[in-house]
Amino acid sequence: MKKKRSVLKMAVIGLIVVALATVAVLYFTGVIGGEAAASTTTYHISGLQTGDLTQSVTGTGALAAAGTDKVTYPAYATVAEVKAAKGDSVKAGDIVATLDVDSLQTQLDAQSGELDTLDNSIQTSLASISKTTTVKSPVSGRVKRLFAESGEQVGAVINENGCLLVLSADGMMCVTTALEGQLAVNDTLKAYIGDSWYNAVVADCKDGVYTVTFNDNGPAYGDEVTLKDWDNNVLGTGVADIHAPVEVSAENGYVYSVSVYENSAVSSGGTLLTLTKVRAGADYEKLLAQKTALLNQIEAVKALLTDPVVKAEQAGVVESLSEGTGGQSGDDAVLLTLYTGGATSLSVNVDELDMPSVEVGMAVKVSLDAYTGETFTGEVTAISAIGTASNGVTTYPVTVRLDADDRLLIGMNATATIVIESHENALMVPLAAVVSEQGKQYVYLYTGKLPTKEGEQPGEKVEITTGLSDASYAEVLSGLQYGDQVVITRTVSNTASNSTSNIGEARERSFGGGMGNFSGGSGPVMMPGGGGGR
Repeated sequence: MKKKRSVLKMAVIGLIVVALATVAVLYFTGVIGGEAAASTTTYHISGLQTGDLTQSVTGTGALAAAGTDKVTYPAYATVAEVKAAKGDSVKAGDIVATLDVDSLQTQLDAQSGELDTLDNSIQTSLASISKTTTVKSPVSGRVKRLFAESGEQVGAVINENGCLLVLSADGMMCVTTALEGQLAVNDTLKAYIGDSWYNAVVADCKDGVYTVTFNDNGPAYGDEVTLKDWDNNVLGTGVADIHAPVEVSAENGYVYSVSVYENSAVSSGGTLLTLTKVRAGADYEKLLAQKTALLNQIEAVKALLTDPVVKAEQAGVVESLSEGTGGQSGDDAVLLTLYTGGATSLSVNVDELDMPSVEVGMAVKVSLDAYTGETFTGEVTAISAIGTASNGVTTYPVTVRLDADDRLLIGMNATATIVIESHENALMVPLAAVVSEQGKQYVYLYTGKLPTKEGEQPGEKVEITTGLSDASYAEVLSGLQYGDQVVITRTVSNTASNSTSNIGEARERSFGGGMGNFSGGSGPVMMPGGGGGR
């Protein structure tokens, strides 16, 4: 009982103080006991408070589907009946259409005929493979390197040497080396290999390195070559190489016999080697692959004949029907398109001035016209790098992904609040109490009395440092402490219905105006007469 009386007593005292302050203000402004003034100045006392401040960017848009999926059917089939309409919700596995059985049977008959033809081609390919096969020379030339020997496995020879044998295609061997003296292309020399020598010609010279060619009939690959002028002066030495080499290989098998030897001349199309145990070639393998694919297609048609329906592979909402457009030969035809993943995508346009503050992954609060007072959550998932200019303002699409909720429907109007920064338990002062002068910020600290004369300061002027702010409050970083009270001065014109404040500036930044939008923090408790107090 004592506690209730004490509270009542304090409330009465508070009302008396406010009443006296109001009378003093009215008297000072001429409303009581004097001539009516052109404007009325009132003072409001507001205590600092703590709360959560949030800086955000706000935009509007309509909910859209997270994705789309096309439901298809084989282009060779005919749709008998579509069992879904635009706007219908379907689940994964739902039947959305039935297929005409006759069209499926026609396809199966055609594929069976293709299979018979393919089997005949495979048998013909197998019959064309004999127990032995020959390797022919692709050009006329001379055998200069021979790696294959009777009984060797073709693959092993090729893995070790790169080929089965090497031909010289232009009748020339060569040596590449530096030479003494000044020589020119087409100058003639002598190429000595042991005691034998061959007429040689300078075929090329580049950066002091000469390529000298000589007859390939006799010299072997890798022979030591000494080059001399016609006075038998040694000009240089090198190793014999094939000037125009042609490598000869085969796919597989074993070497049954070798029809040539090193340095033997061959004609184009002449037999070089005979191979045995040769597997089927690339054509045969290709035919087998075609048969495997055709058998899979036949099994698919048989399955449709057993259950001639088209099913949705994903849950979604039917966006459009396109049955009848068909597809190109071998392609599937589109039956319908589904909106999938729920109505969890929202695109809003962000002003270019706010773009530096927006990042992928930022939390988003979304409100819907359909659910007043309720907030849905999501995050920024994409930011477009391409803007759109309109009336001198450029905006950029920002994609927001909402958390899944069955109540969300495509097309619902939504407002997205992208949280840029948030401070919890911040010490806050009303923005209307803040005065900005020459880049600094001040407030008038309540000292226990209000002005009684024109021109008097409403309290002690104190410089403060502010941090995060919203439309109503600013975070106090220094200059004030919890429990302090500040004075808000408001001037009301007697000839106008709108009140204005000559101290402080309520900053409200609208989305699309390039300033951002701020929200958060609870307002002060207003005392009788419009004054705030704690």
